[in-house]
Amino acid sequence: MAPATKKFALSTDLWAVVLSLFLALLVGTHIIKTVAW
Repeated sequence: MAPATKKFALSTDLWAVVLSLFLALLVGTHIIKTVAW
């Protein structure tokens, strides 16, 4: 039970990292477009 929970927590952390990176990318491109214009 413990290893499965640990694996689940790890995948959740991975999803959090991916989502934050995606959001940062969206915000970054938006800022770059705003500055470029």
